[in-house]
Amino acid sequence: EIQEGISKAALKINEKFKNVKEPIIVIGILNGAFIFCSDLVRELNFDFKIDFIKMSSYSENKQTDTISYNLNLKYSIENCHIIIAEDIIDSGKTMELTISLLTAMKPLSYTVCTLISKPLKNFPETISSHTVSIFDYPNNYVVGYGLDDNETLRHLRDIYLYE
Repeated sequence: EIQEGISKAALKINEKFKNVKEPIIVIGILNGAFIFCSDLVRELNFDFKIDFIKMSSYSENKQTDTISYNLNLKYSIENCHIIIAEDIIDSGKTMELTISLLTAMKPLSYTVCTLISKPLKNFPETISSHTVSIFDYPNNYVVGYGLDDNETLRHLRDIYLYE
């Protein structure tokens, strides 16, 4: 089911970027999106570079008001199209900050592809109109496929509800 969802999302992204001539950079958000990002990029059928940033609003499994980040990009994204690969959009605060920080670097456009999201209509247009979401957020804590419980359980092949 996960791979099928990724394939469907990749079809949308492939269609969007099929005639793009400018450089494209896929930016995976660590740590949670690393597995998802690797599966997504294998489904893309255009040339791109890949880079990673680190964003986190969780500490010991609790969402905090403080978002820590490291935007140490290897490549300049100015005048490039960027595709942001994210594991989960929950409150939207981390993604809003991510978009704000990255768009300040003057990319030509941005697209977000997220594995799991709360309903996109609940988010500002900066997120909702630029996002391809694969699964709806279950309103439960989830682990596996890169999603963690205090930095553990990322290795699980599927996504599980966690009590």
